[in-house]
Amino acid sequence: MRKFSLTQLMLMLLGIGQTLFGATSNCDYKFVLETYEGKFGVLDSAEGVIIPAKYDLIYFGVPFVGNTVAWTPESMIAFDAEGEGIATLAGSWEKWSSHYIDERFLFAFDGQNGQLFDYTRQEKVFECSDALRRDYNSADMLELIAVRVDDKWGFIKPGGSIAIEPKYDAVENFSNGYAPAKLSGKWGIIDLQAETVLDFDFDRIERIYWPESRFAVVQKNGKYGLYEKSEKLFRDKWFEFIRVFDNYIFVSTESEGGQVLDLSGKEIMSGFDFFWPDPDVGFIVSKVEEESMYHVDFTGTELYKERFKLVAPFTNGLAPAKPLGEKLRGYIDKNGKFVIEQRFLSSGDFNGSLAFVRELRDDKVYHGYINNQGDMVIQIAVTDLDYGLRPQMRSFIGGLAYVQLEDRKGYIDTKGNWVWSDSK
Repeated sequence: MRKFSLTQLMLMLLGIGQTLFGATSNCDYKFVLETYEGKFGVLDSAEGVIIPAKYDLIYFGVPFVGNTVAWTPESMIAFDAEGEGIATLAGSWEKWSSHYIDERFLFAFDGQNGQLFDYTRQEKVFECSDALRRDYNSADMLELIAVRVDDKWGFIKPGGSIAIEPKYDAVENFSNGYAPAKLSGKWGIIDLQAETVLDFDFDRIERIYWPESRFAVVQKNGKYGLYEKSEKLFRDKWFEFIRVFDNYIFVSTESEGGQVLDLSGKEIMSGFDFFWPDPDVGFIVSKVEEESMYHVDFTGTELYKERFKLVAPFTNGLAPAKPLGEKLRGYIDKNGKFVIEQRFLSSGDFNGSLAFVRELRDDKVYHGYINNQGDMVIQIAVTDLDYGLRPQMRSFIGGLAYVQLEDRKGYIDTKGNWVWSDSK
């Protein structure tokens, strides 16, 4: 059984992949470094290695907005966004953190007593039995911290004063002035003054979109509904699935299948089973019965007549696609025509004008990156078709891509040079 480090598990749970963990305001990207010996560091896409890969564990915010916390067996060190040390505390990870809260706070538990700890000031802020991690940079989330006192949850201010008394069975973080909370086995929504704005009547509050798109997704009796702040149920209807986007809503029911609606409830399109947003053109829709996928625009009009077994969103005008009944992929334009011929066993999108591919040539597999003319400009490896251990390649982000070979792993630039790597 494969074992994962705590950092790997955290990355997977957050759904952000193995390598990237955020971008600063000037669009520099931060990447986690991990050696074969299980040591961790941080790579900045513009500045290079800012925290050497020599620490037993690291924690950070998502998105990356500031500090990173790293541990050695003897101490905890806090680094700022440039990799400069700002605080050092004697003691192991077990002493100083049960979990990371944000770029300022840790929750520390010694087996008997818990505390919210401000590691930038090296001081205890509030005694509690637990606290919630905060990842998103909204003003009210940074203002209030969810804490558990004994067996009840409430919220405190960063200075340690109580903002909302601990009286709830469970809570989630505030976002745009609202937070899910649970009382007597049912979930509702409260505001910053602890006033109830949606009654405690639901099995789950999936997500609050107020005030931007004025909806909250709730779950009750295995179905999903959309509630507005007026406590009005959207379309007076419950669904098997709901997802809210900036300007439209995807819903599905067993009887009607998938539908895309605008925010007023007007149908944009229907008659499909699944859909994926493609911000460049509109949507990708899928019909299970036909085992096909294709693109439509934001009005639901088909971009082309072709149907594919697999198609992905467009980047730089090209989308990976595999025709029905065929094994190899190529890249299509917005007319559904192949402009890079089908010769790939797998393919990625064109981030940074380069895409990773596994190209089949004469029973050999060429692993590397192609440009938007289809030329392989970075060759990573060549393997036999039945070779079991294939190289790992990721899309370019911030000018860097993660690559892992049989005995080497790290990051390359757009010319194929190793920026950082570790070898067995």
